Amino acid sequence: DGGYLPDTDSWTNDSIIAFETSEAMLECWSKLTSPALIQSLLPEFQRLISSALDKAEPVIKDIEPLFQSLGEHYALGVASMDDEHNVKQTLQSIRLNDSIDFYCGADSGFGHKPGAGMVHAFCQHTSLKPEEVAVIGDASHDLKMASAAGAVAIAVLSGASNEDALVEHADYVFKDIGEFCSHLI
Repeated sequence: DGGYLPDTDSWTNDSIIAFETSEAMLECWSKLTSPALIQSLLPEFQRLISSALDKAEPVIKDIEPLFQSLGEHYALGVASMDDEHNVKQTLQSIRLNDSIDFYCGADSGFGHKPGAGMVHAFCQHTSLKPEEVAVIGDASHDLKMASAAGAVAIAVLSGASNEDALVEHADYVFKDIGEFCSHLI
């Protein structure tokens, strides 16, 4: 139900595990047991996610200098379906918190992807207009959020979604953030 494909040890393009909030994951699992039990497990579930994030390693080598360089030229933000606390924790664990001008999570009060609220909050924080913003994402939710806000939608293929799932929603498609950044800096 979560979108895991054990034969390939991968996730479907619409996996709630990869692209939804903690509450959405638990709601999916509540079909298998008591919804009350699942809700009572939410704090422990969020603690487990937080613990896993402490051990997270960046997928991209040399991500810190890459983001420092980008931050010299552009305002940078992170919009996640994780909780805001987990976003902050991840940024700290991979040493990117000083490079990011704005971050928000699913519980930050700006709505959820694919709605435009997170992009609009970034715009308000940075005084940018949506058409001056590029959303870089590895999921259709990210790209749909960009379109809903009037921003440029840039797909990177280094996440859980494949090119077929992203290309129809993207203005541009790159192998990963490094390839994209090589065109900017």
